[in-house]
Amino acid sequence: MGKNSLDLEIIAAKTYPQNQDSIRVHLYNLEDYTRNQVKVKTILKEKGFKKVTINYADNFLNKNTYSYWLETAQLTPFLIFANEGNFKINENSEEFESLYVWCFFKWIKVYKNKKPVT
Repeated sequence: MGKNSLDLEIIAAKTYPQNQDSIRVHLYNLEDYTRNQVKVKTILKEKGFKKVTINYADNFLNKNTYSYWLETAQLTPFLIFANEGNFKINENSEEFESLYVWCFFKWIKVYKNKKPVT
């Protein structure tokens, strides 16, 4: 994977609940949404999800289904801030913020913080 693939790396590295058949993914980066929908679906189907839906931003947000969201913001050419989380109503929800640095031709996570869910 290259410098423009951090979103795919984050999605592939995440551990998802094993008791879910479907997932609804909300990507907040329009370029990743248009370019990587098929790759994201492939990654998540390989992780055991039978139904994968990819949405842009809050479109079709449904709190009754298991959802995962990812928003990245490039602060400099070599520094990216990521906000990600998952939720399902009446189940554990979590939200994280992370900071990644492009170093030696790969993204390295240098900071991760679990945020209180609001």
